[in-house]
Amino acid sequence: MESKDIKKCIRDIVHFPYMCKELHNISGTEIFKRTNYTKFYENIYIEDIYNELRKRKQLIDEWLLYSGDKRCTPSWGMQKYQTEYYEVFYMTRENRVKYSIRFLNKYHACAMMVRMEMEKMRTSGNERK
Repeated sequence: MESKDIKKCIRDIVHFPYMCKELHNISGTEIFKRTNYTKFYENIYIEDIYNELRKRKQLIDEWLLYSGDKRCTPSWGMQKYQTEYYEVFYMTRENRVKYSIRFLNKYHACAMMVRMEMEKMRTSGNERK
């Protein structure tokens, strides 16, 4: 596989919330398809996502806003707790937190959020408009 194609996919998935906001007339499912994540997911690692986020610090806030804007369950989410830590969690259909992971490093937290969100979309086909 082309390394440049995988790198483009990583850039696209970390920009997913930004693209959803900017391309509001296109469904989240269509934006997800355009990332080619389903083609490259086996070759994308949390560390790759982490490294891309470190280059684009403003995307942490985009992911926090994206997570806070979600109105559907089940879904993955991310929250910031003052300046102490970040939490990535899975909210069930009954609005209960099923999984929760705390991070002291915002890039680690966001990398996990990106991966889990992309995996949820890949495996369930849920649409985000």
